Amino acid sequence: AFDALDHFDLGDKLFERVDRLSGGERQRVGLARALLAPARLWLIDEPLSALDPTRSKQAVAALQDGARERGVTLVATLHQVDVALAHFPRIVGLRDGQLAFDLPAAEVTQERLARLYDQFEHELRGEVPVEVPVDEPAAPQPAVMHCR
Repeated sequence: AFDALDHFDLGDKLFERVDRLSGGERQRVGLARALLAPARLWLIDEPLSALDPTRSKQAVAALQDGARERGVTLVATLHQVDVALAHFPRIVGLRDGQLAFDLPAAEVTQERLARLYDQFEHELRGEVPVEVPVDEPAAPQPAVMHCR
């Protein structure tokens, strides 16, 4: 357990209560647990969501190294397109629960990403969406959740 935690700079937290850790530390503890799992397939959902860029790089490297050492298949869901393209050999794009593409990272073009994220284009540019005020109240819209 110490070695797994140490991969994420948490070796000194071995005897800490999880409820006393920060959100990012808790997330890294969860990733360290994956390194100890005897599974042949690791399905890791949003491993970088609570991590800063430095910790994100560390987490990706630790997961990939651990998977390679154990001969484990690593599947991770990421919204950080740049990280996915830079660190994973194969990219699966999903839109509205449907397969949009399944390609080697080198074949994922900006055009494919633009089609995948056309309604979320600001995310590809790293921009924060700007709400434009409307003079007239709009008709109520149903709540919609997009699952990617």
